[in-house]
Amino acid sequence: MKFKEYKKQNFSSFDYFKADEMSFKGFIKLSFDQALNDNKFDEFMLDIDNKALNSSPNFTQKHPVCISHLKFQNNTFQFRICCENKVNSLGYRLFIKREDTLDYLTQDINEVDKIALWLKDEILTEHSCISKCGWWITDTWRDMFVINDTSESESFIREILTHPYTSEMIKINEKLHNLSFKF
Repeated sequence: MKFKEYKKQNFSSFDYFKADEMSFKGFIKLSFDQALNDNKFDEFMLDIDNKALNSSPNFTQKHPVCISHLKFQNNTFQFRICCENKVNSLGYRLFIKREDTLDYLTQDINEVDKIALWLKDEILTEHSCISKCGWWITDTWRDMFVINDTSESESFIREILTHPYTSEMIKINEKLHNLSFKF
């Protein structure tokens, strides 16, 4: 189903002020569920509106849609496919698990930025795709996979999960999985 059709079909069932946002989230869920029918993507998990995935307190960014690889869910460091603040596009971002939080929670902004750069410059040197600051896969990560009127639910998530950057993300997460570092 095209996004335009999905939105038209479901728009009136959502609160008017949240209808656009809920249309994008619903379309992503539909597309994710359709991708899971292949059984080759069952190692991925979709989170929608999981507040534990929001960054706090230094950037206070919200990540309302997040796709994680189940093998790495307990990693201290993990790249995930997600959106940031707006829900109409997805990309790849680093998450840091500290104690019981899923994303970083620290009063020291410089601490987490230093960790991201340390990972990039010391641990993940053979992965040239990582952004200059170390937080993302590519510097233009937020709008890598944009939902528009012609986006197809049958292929939207499948195309992301089969994208070369997703393969690279899994390799990076495997390396980070083997890293014995806790803070």
